[in-house]
Amino acid sequence: MELRHHRYFLAVAEELHFGRAAERLKIAQPALSIQIRQLEDSLGGQLFHRANRGVTLTEAGRILLDEARQTLDRAARAEEVVRRAVRGELAAIQIGYSANAALSGILGRGVRAIREASPDLEIRVHELDPQTQLEDLVQRKIHFALTTTLSLDVPSQLVATRLAAWPLLVALPQGHPLAEQDEIAAEMLRDESFIVYSGSSADDGFSVFRTIAGFTPKAGQRSTSALMVLALVGAGLGVALVPSSLQEAAPHEGVVFRKLKSTGAMMDCSLVSWKVEFEPAVKHAATVFKRAVAGTPARS
Repeated sequence: MELRHHRYFLAVAEELHFGRAAERLKIAQPALSIQIRQLEDSLGGQLFHRANRGVTLTEAGRILLDEARQTLDRAARAEEVVRRAVRGELAAIQIGYSANAALSGILGRGVRAIREASPDLEIRVHELDPQTQLEDLVQRKIHFALTTTLSLDVPSQLVATRLAAWPLLVALPQGHPLAEQDEIAAEMLRDESFIVYSGSSADDGFSVFRTIAGFTPKAGQRSTSALMVLALVGAGLGVALVPSSLQEAAPHEGVVFRKLKSTGAMMDCSLVSWKVEFEPAVKHAATVFKRAVAGTPARS
């Protein structure tokens, strides 16, 4: 049975009149009669009792009536769902983010905008370090990434759109001798024990520092949590290099912040996505996200 058979049958079953059913379907009555007869032949029995005054349903016809209505309803729902998916209104969007995207409010603002624009979109977010975000994006485990591109080599098939940027600060334990300085040059940190943020085996946590200073300082503690980095600094276990957004958004008892002597480097939060994206829902979500956070200032 094809969907047209269900539609023809349903029209006759509801009108109980071949003429009225043909008008409703906008086809000729003889053609409708032939279609119904072919349907009955394929099923092996009558669906209607035919009489001069009209038609009535047989028991088999009454059973098919409920089934035909359900079938056509499911087909209509399926068609609408697919149309909405093609328009980018239905999907599961996987978003990777680093701590700075969350703590700065960019993640929350962008996700809220997507939910308001497309309430039926399923949004799943995954906290990942920058290197892992790029790897997962290339493998299409996530649809777009919210991360820093400072010191990262973005693959050629991807494109990064800067959403915001912050100057880098040196986080020091209270009472540290360097806390007496207003600004700290990177060279002054050469012998300091560093607490670094890294969640990838491919990144030792010093890639940003090497990009800025050209050397690798002493390794201390390593953490996969940006908040834990500040906690360890506050405990006196070392120093750290952090974006100014972290100072504003994260608890930092026992920590003082000093400016890193200007190198021109900024810790950005960029949306990284595929240059060519074929999924309408992903393109729509990324566009909405970027528009929602377009007013985030790049601070210097």
